[in-house]
Amino acid sequence: MGAGPAGLSAARRLQELGEEDFLVLEKSDRPGGLAASFRDNSGFTWDLGGHVIFSHYAAYDRLLENLIPAEEWVPHRQAAWVRFTDFLVPYPFQLHVNWLPEEKRRECLEGLKELGDGPPPPVDNFRDWILTRFGEGIARQFLLPYNRNLWGCDPGELGVYWLGDRVALPSGEMLADGARKSWGPNSEFRFPARGGTGEIWRRLASGLGEGRVRYEAEVTTLDLEARRVTTASGESFRYGRILSTMPLDLLGKMAGLDSGKGLRAAAIAVAGFGLEGARPDFLGDFTWMYFPEERTRLYRVTNFGSYSPANLPDPERNWSLLAEAGRPGAPGDLFNLIRELEADLHHYGLIPPGARVVSRWGRHIPYGYPLPTRDRENSRVPLLERLEFAGVFSRGRFGAWMYEVGNMDHSSRQGIEWAERLAGGSREITIANPTLVNSGRFKR
Repeated sequence: MGAGPAGLSAARRLQELGEEDFLVLEKSDRPGGLAASFRDNSGFTWDLGGHVIFSHYAAYDRLLENLIPAEEWVPHRQAAWVRFTDFLVPYPFQLHVNWLPEEKRRECLEGLKELGDGPPPPVDNFRDWILTRFGEGIARQFLLPYNRNLWGCDPGELGVYWLGDRVALPSGEMLADGARKSWGPNSEFRFPARGGTGEIWRRLASGLGEGRVRYEAEVTTLDLEARRVTTASGESFRYGRILSTMPLDLLGKMAGLDSGKGLRAAAIAVAGFGLEGARPDFLGDFTWMYFPEERTRLYRVTNFGSYSPANLPDPERNWSLLAEAGRPGAPGDLFNLIRELEADLHHYGLIPPGARVVSRWGRHIPYGYPLPTRDRENSRVPLLERLEFAGVFSRGRFGAWMYEVGNMDHSSRQGIEWAERLAGGSREITIANPTLVNSGRFKR
C-alpha cells in the first residue's frame, strides 16, 4: 500500500529475491509519495519540498545508479544560508556566529561561555537540549524560533532520542576562525537531470513490469480478521502480508484499532514560484535558506531552478524558488498562503524589483513531518506490534513514524529490509537501530 520510496523499493527487492506474487496499490496518479514531482502548465518542475539526494547506504547508492546513469545526474555542493531581514549567516548558524552583527555575536558567545566546560546535563526534551548545548543566545536568535516555524509546536514538546546527525554541535575551535563551513550528510548531493526527484520513482515503478502498480487505487477498508483490503473503486484483495506506507495513525483507524492518539504530524505547505527577470546577486551561491524570524511562516526556500536546467521552461530566461511553510492552516487557505509567502520572498529580497512571477504552484501537505514527540513510543510501538500480529507491516516516513529514519534513503532501505525479512528472515536494521545507520559506520 503506497508507491513511494519504501513500497517501490520493497517491490523491486521482492522481485530480485524471486517473489512475483505481489501488487502495489497507490492512491494518487503517480509514484513517489512525498518524493513525487510535478510539472505545471508553464513548464516548471516542482518537488513536494526541497529534496536532495544523498545516502546512508551502499545499497541505496547502487539502486540509484541502476535507475539513472551517471551522466543523468547533476552534482551539487551545499551552499546553505540562514536568512534574517537585515543579514545572512551561513548554515549551520551555530558554527558561524562570528558572521553575526556585533551585538548578536556577543550574545551568542556569552551564552556558550556561560555553559562552562563540563558535560551538559541529561534532558528529556528538545527545548532544554538546545538551551543546555548552545546557550541562551543561539537558542533565542535561531534554534528555538526556527524549530517553531518548522514543527509548528514548542520544541519542549519534542523528545531528544531522534537527534543523531541532525543538529551540529558548536566547538570553540570551529567558531574561532570564522571561516565558512559545510556540514551534514547532505554537504554534497546530486539531483536528477530531468523530471525532478520523482524521476527516480517513476523509473523504479516502470521497471517492475506492467500491471504491478495500480494508480488511483486508494485502500479504504482493511479487515484484519479476513485478511482483506478494499479500494475506493470497490475492488477487493485478500493478502498474505501487507507493507503499508500510509500514515500509521490512519492505518490504525482503518483497521479498527487505537489510532495512535500520541502520534502527531506537522502539516506543511509548499509553494513554487516560477520567475523571469532580475535575480538577487547572492542567488548564484545558494542551494537553500532557512528562516528563523517569527514574522514569517517560511522555514526553508530552495533555489530549485539551480538544481537542474530541466526544472525550468527556459534556463536562459527563467529561474525558480520553492518555498516551504509550517503552520499552513486549512487546505482551503492555500491560495492566500501562497500570496503571503510571495510577499515574504519580496521582503527578504529573494524576489527583487525587476523580477516577475510567471507561475505559481502549491500543495497543502497535512502529513509533512512525523513529530518526534516525547511520548511517541507509547503509541507507536503497541500499534505496530498489533498490526504485525495480523500480517500488516507499517514502514516508511509515516508508516514507521520515525523522523530520525524518514529520509528517502531511509524509507527505501526500510522497504528493502522488510522484503529481505519476509524472504529470508533477516533483521530489519533501520527501524531497530537508527543511531547506527545514521552514524556513518553502517554502509550496507
